[in-house]
Amino acid sequence: MNTIKEFLQSTTGALLQPGTFFSRKDSPFFDGLTMFLVTTGTCLAIQLVSGFWNLETIRQMNLAYGRIGGVDFAGPGSRFAPFDRALHPLFWLAVVLFSGGLRFGFLRFLGEGRGALPAVQGVALIAAIPVLFLSLSVGLYTDFFPFLPGMDPSRGNLWLGLVLTGLIAAALWEARIWIVGLRSYFGLNFGRAFLVWVSPFFYFFIWVVLLSVLRFISMATS
Repeated sequence: MNTIKEFLQSTTGALLQPGTFFSRKDSPFFDGLTMFLVTTGTCLAIQLVSGFWNLETIRQMNLAYGRIGGVDFAGPGSRFAPFDRALHPLFWLAVVLFSGGLRFGFLRFLGEGRGALPAVQGVALIAAIPVLFLSLSVGLYTDFFPFLPGMDPSRGNLWLGLVLTGLIAAALWEARIWIVGLRSYFGLNFGRAFLVWVSPFFYFFIWVVLLSVLRFISMATS
């Protein structure tokens, strides 16, 4: 019981008081990995219960949107597939570690964080938890209050508004954890820490530009 209580206190401290949590100088990787896996496992369990509870609603949604997309979901695809949701933790873990690796690369570009990949990944795992909360909230809202074709558009607008509000809140929460963690572990100023946090968007922008240039060259030489 004490172990569970200590874990909850540690997780709450990391999310709500990251400055205190990251004031320790040991790597947060194993703490972050534990927090992330327990959180994703809990979210998965809740999503599975919600899915089985709302089997008919999910079937109707799959059928409705399948018709719009020209896909016949009248067969097994119209039913709730628990194994699809069971893959969510692996997907999120891969995304988080990949984004952490990108940020570590940018940190090294700034001349900081030599040999500190585990610490960066630990910060990434903890900072991703608010996004997991958002994903769970959106999934539960969709299960219990689905928006189907033909419904009042105001319901769709409400859903979109809630998602956007949650996305902004989760992004700000994630940014706070990242910036505090980077400043605590690597002594970065706010500007550099902020650049490291947004660095995946730089990579994406460069990738889009390169694809556009390659496409232009291909069209020009064809």
